[in-house]
Amino acid sequence: MERLLDELSRRKKQAIAVAADCVMLPVALWTAFALRLGEWDPQVASFWPSFVVCVCVAVPVFGRLGLYRQVVRYMGNHAMLAVVTGAFVASMAIYAIAFLIPLTGFPRSVPMIFWMLTLLYVSGTRFGVRAYIQRMQARLNPNQPVIIYSAGGMGVELARLLRQEGQFEPIAFIDDDKKLQRSSIDGIHVYPPKQLAQLLRDTSVNQVLWQSGKTITTNAALLNI
Repeated sequence: MERLLDELSRRKKQAIAVAADCVMLPVALWTAFALRLGEWDPQVASFWPSFVVCVCVAVPVFGRLGLYRQVVRYMGNHAMLAVVTGAFVASMAIYAIAFLIPLTGFPRSVPMIFWMLTLLYVSGTRFGVRAYIQRMQARLNPNQPVIIYSAGGMGVELARLLRQEGQFEPIAFIDDDKKLQRSSIDGIHVYPPKQLAQLLRDTSVNQVLWQSGKTITTNAALLNI
């Protein structure tokens, strides 16, 4: 599957993402009705304008916010913000259409439930695909363990980036800040500098990444500690 996705052109990938959202959005709205009405088969035929609106509003907003330009395997906070914003705008549009037409008997809480379900469905499918790709990459190409010297903001971002790329696996942070030592960030333990030599001896790590100002470097000299 990973090879198939890599062979697809950028436009085809974007078309698949749009098509998936065109399915997920009505499903999210239908599920919102089902949860609100407490029925497995809610009668929503008379509310069909809301289904049209949720797609016609959310998809362009997603596109405008750059969701369809995101590479799935590197998705992060920007993509999540696009989904949150697009879902909110769509839910407000559903409110407007329901009470302007009006759609008689339309439950007022449905747009809010729809907003929450859209976050789950739209973002969930993408993060699910990302997790699958990363898992397959880990099977085919086992990640190389590394230690990151810095558990601060940039060090944590570096660890997340390395995990997303799938080539390296951070197994420990080293940090001078005693407040961070012996804590865990994203499941990675933070050690004091004095334990670096021991970590290198006890693990298969052959690379240590650290920060020098704003520059991230790799230092093989530390292996001789």
